[in-house]
Amino acid sequence: MVRQICVACLLACAWLAASPGRPDWLGRLVLADEGPPPITLVLEMVAACLSQGSSISGSLAQTGRALSCDYGDDLVRVAGVLDSGGGWSMAWARVCTGPVYGQDMALLKGCLEPSWKTGTSAGTRIKAETARLDVEGRRGLQQASARLSVQILLPTGLCILPAFIVIGVIPCIASFAGFLT
Repeated sequence: MVRQICVACLLACAWLAASPGRPDWLGRLVLADEGPPPITLVLEMVAACLSQGSSISGSLAQTGRALSCDYGDDLVRVAGVLDSGGGWSMAWARVCTGPVYGQDMALLKGCLEPSWKTGTSAGTRIKAETARLDVEGRRGLQQASARLSVQILLPTGLCILPAFIVIGVIPCIASFAGFLT
């Protein structure tokens, strides 16, 4: 009976994990759409294109074509405006104000702007920004795991305490009571 219940619970968990639009443990909806790619990935892709000798607009275009989402389309548009002679600020104006990934685009713009205006290498700036984002990400994960461990403590204690009383304390009291009679 216990095995059947465990198997049923495992199957239910597997079904919930595989279904799109499932709720996560906080009750928020996890959609099947992945959303925009991580900005660190985009920065690394642009840096790889630049290190191979591509221009800034060419790097943006190649990265944009590699990303199959609106994010990539916007990068290709920015590259097109830059190639057609549009100004740096004009090329980035629309994409940096986007509600979904405007901050990511502004960060990318900030990394590449000194290179575009002065001709300096963008590689060191991109590497520094990627390292900073990685440190912030790790710090966020550590804080989230600390909060999770505190949140798990109470339910775990409420499950273990009754089991300890039933398995450990009651048999001891019963055996002690047997010695008194």
